[in-house]
Amino acid sequence: VEKMIDHLVIDILKSFSNEEIKQFRRFIASQYFVRSETIASLFEQLIKFHPNFNGKKLTKEYISEKVFNTNKYNDSTFRNALSDLLEISELFLKQENFRKSATDSFDYLLKELRDRKLKNVFLKNSIELEKKLSPTENVDSEYYLAKHKYELNKYNYSSLNEKVYDGAEVDIHSKELFDSGLYLTIHYIIEIVSIYLTSVFYSLQYNKPLTNNFLNKLIKTLNISELENLIENNEHSFLVKIYISLLKTFNDMDDENAYLNYKSVFKENLKKLDKDEIWFHYSNLINYCAIKIRNLKNQEYFNKELFSLYEEILQNEYYKNKKTDYLRFELYRDILNISLQQKKIVWAENFILTY
Repeated sequence: VEKMIDHLVIDILKSFSNEEIKQFRRFIASQYFVRSETIASLFEQLIKFHPNFNGKKLTKEYISEKVFNTNKYNDSTFRNALSDLLEISELFLKQENFRKSATDSFDYLLKELRDRKLKNVFLKNSIELEKKLSPTENVDSEYYLAKHKYELNKYNYSSLNEKVYDGAEVDIHSKELFDSGLYLTIHYIIEIVSIYLTSVFYSLQYNKPLTNNFLNKLIKTLNISELENLIENNEHSFLVKIYISLLKTFNDMDDENAYLNYKSVFKENLKKLDKDEIWFHYSNLINYCAIKIRNLKNQEYFNKELFSLYEEILQNEYYKNKKTDYLRFELYRDILNISLQQKKIVWAENFILTY
């Protein structure tokens, strides 16, 4: 009995958009990546079933006959071909992700140029990357990680390939190390607070208190106030302030002033943040209001506050980010529910018609 093909490579091919199919076709045409005509032939036969990948002919025997031009089915040979296609499709996804991550690609390039001692090419690309990173706008955690790597690459190039002759050069390299450490610290604060709060929300969702938890202990061990003072009076301190005020907000849910301070600090610096970062902080404000309402704390105030946040998100299209340009189903439902609860019937009708 012939069986439908059940293989991980089908899952990957299902995820391909029409544009990605064209890109993958070009990818496997390159002998640098693919040295087997079988892979291209197998792909062309399987992609005919895109996007749903069902049908009576999607069987090992049928596809094998088309690919190998023989009706003698060899299971081992066909499984190997599927595995090869899987490996190449995974490599393609790596390449696509690498292509999208401009600062990551610069980092790898600078390391390679450093090792090859190609000073002029290193300086050219270093200047180009600095231009990309110099405006403090559209920032997020990855921005500061990229800044850290950039400064470290400059220092490493000099320490490996150049001799230090005077105090001025020492000062330059010391600043590179200082800046590298500063940016890494900001990245660390952002990431650790984000991960910790994710665990807090998860525990609240499933009513599992955070006890004997590494993240909980880590946050208590960190001297947050000292960290804030350490990075004070720096052009990048605004993001640290946002995250520390965020942490304080959820560390003491009864302190509503902490929430108001977090919202104020966030909105003061909103124009410097990238889309995903903006949505992340609006999500936190929404979560805080929802928890207060659920715990029957100052419900009338926080119902109005929640509705106000939703209005801001819609008016400014803050629901748009790198992943989607549309309202997510859950957000649409929550906005509709709160508008009806607040008896804003005309507003709700306009919301439905618009979205």
